[in-house]
Order: sequence, then structure tokens, then C-alpha cells
Amino acid sequence: MRKNLIVATLVSTALVSCKTRIMDYTIISTKNLDMSRIGEMKRSTGEENRIVGVDRAHIVLIFPVTKKASMEEAVDKALESIPGAVALVDGVVYRRDFRFPFVYGLHAIIVEGTPVIDESLIGYQPIESTGYSMVQINEEDSIFQTKSITAKDYQELFEKN
Repeated sequence: MRKNLIVATLVSTALVSCKTRIMDYTIISTKNLDMSRIGEMKRSTGEENRIVGVDRAHIVLIFPVTKKASMEEAVDKALESIPGAVALVDGVVYRRDFRFPFVYGLHAIIVEGTPVIDESLIGYQPIESTGYSMVQINEEDSIFQTKSITAKDYQELFEKN
């Protein structure tokens, strides 16, 4: 019994993960942003329109397998997830670490915020919020079209694929 307790304690302490809030921000961007035009840009509304960007670094044994996780990459990934996004506002930056000592580790930077969209960059047309959207990607792996679909249309597409 005592041996099981010791093993359980060692395993639970070995599999430690923590998420730390690094900072809150009002506006953050890695793009060239013309602040004099910020009033012309659209801000996504609602909590469901917040986006997240993550950059990860893996560690095996004690050696990094990938580059260091960076906040710049996390912001870029978040902005690239929405066509025309040039900045994030009212957000948070987190750091997440997971370690299984001397075997594997993961370090991640997580950026979360509300996107600011420059309609002139993409010919942006707002989507009615039905909860479901369909995104079409062209041969160059960039977003070709985004449109709102109904739950019934989504279910039909889901069952087809």
C-alpha cells in the first residue's frame, strides 16, 4: 500500500503542467499598422469572435527539438487565422509549460484577443453569425471564400466527408 502511494505521488508530481498569465494588452500586432486608419477598421464583436494563436517548442530529454516558442509567432498565427486581421485588441498572453522530467517537455506561448480587421486588405464582407462557417481554400493554400452556413448544411457536409 505504501509503495503504491509513493509511486502515485511521484507520477503526479512528474506530470506537472502550469499556465501562467504573462501580460494583458490593449493592442498588439506584428503587421505594419497605420494607426491613423484604425477608426476605419472593424473589430469583431462577441466573445465567440476571440481568436487564439499558439507557438510551441518541444524538448526531448534535455535537448530542444524545435526552436524556442515566441510571442511574435503566436501573434502571427492568430492574425493569419482570420482574413484581413491586422491586430489583436483586449487580449492576454499566456505561457504554458509541461514537463515529464528528463523525458519530454513542452513550452508554449498562447496569445488570445479580439481581431481588428482591415476590410481593404481582403474585400471583407461580414458574415451573419449562425455559428457555422464554411471556408474554401484555393490552390495557393490561402482563403478563397468564407460564408455562413446553417446547422443543417453543416451536418450534410459533415456526413459527406
